[in-house]
Amino acid sequence: FDEIAQYPSLYRLVDVTGTDRVYLANKQQNTFFDSVINAMMLDNRNAVYSNNDTDYDGYSLGALFDIINNKTEKGKLITFQLSGSHYQYDLRYPPEHDCFTPATQEAYYLSSIRYTDHVLAEISKMIDQVEEPYVVIYTSDHGEYVNDDGDGIFGHGFRQFTRNEIEVPLVFIYNDAFVRKNPDVVNTVSQHQQQRVSHDNVSHTVLGMLGISDGSYYDASYDIASPELSEHRRFIVDCRMDIQDLEDYSFKQLLAGVTGRPEMALKAQCPRYYADV
Repeated sequence: FDEIAQYPSLYRLVDVTGTDRVYLANKQQNTFFDSVINAMMLDNRNAVYSNNDTDYDGYSLGALFDIINNKTEKGKLITFQLSGSHYQYDLRYPPEHDCFTPATQEAYYLSSIRYTDHVLAEISKMIDQVEEPYVVIYTSDHGEYVNDDGDGIFGHGFRQFTRNEIEVPLVFIYNDAFVRKNPDVVNTVSQHQQQRVSHDNVSHTVLGMLGISDGSYYDASYDIASPELSEHRRFIVDCRMDIQDLEDYSFKQLLAGVTGRPEMALKAQCPRYYADV
């Protein structure tokens, strides 16, 4: 973290292309990483808060649609910070999206994950309505420990990680205009689905998609949309903020068949997704 200020952020690099930069969140954040988030906001031309007084990410979709519909000649990089599935999980979605029983933290967590799926689906529908090419890259900063060993513990960043805390989704969503304009990008990303990647790959992928290839900052071997992608060493930051090699890290082993975790059921009023089957 001491070295962050020595390098230009992704947003400053994007600035040389004239691309609009917008940072959207449903409210101002108060976290341990305020300094990093504040730096990100300062490097954007616009910081937008939907001010809906909740942690419901879907309530910010109207503000996102307004940003998308604000046309620009040189493209747009939108950062949409989601509240996602942080503890307390039942505060991350509106009541109508409470979809699992019995009423336990595990059920609340599943509902929060399902609500994020709903938000991503709505964003997908949104970009399908515009003529400009759009790609959405979704990932999360960490996973969660959700009573994984039947020990009643919830959260993340404990003394010894489980793989559930560090293996996170990375999703690419394209509208038809993007697919028509960039078929090679779409095909290349698809071919790399089994590659081992990390958050280190995200900024290079974004730069590559924006056409920024300055070798001082961009490395095609980290770009998931580049034919030159190769696998690199991956690292995690432990609870002491020390950098650890992922392949050498001793993960907490979860016991099979533990007790204390209730069996979840989908509520009848909730429409069934393919992921619920």
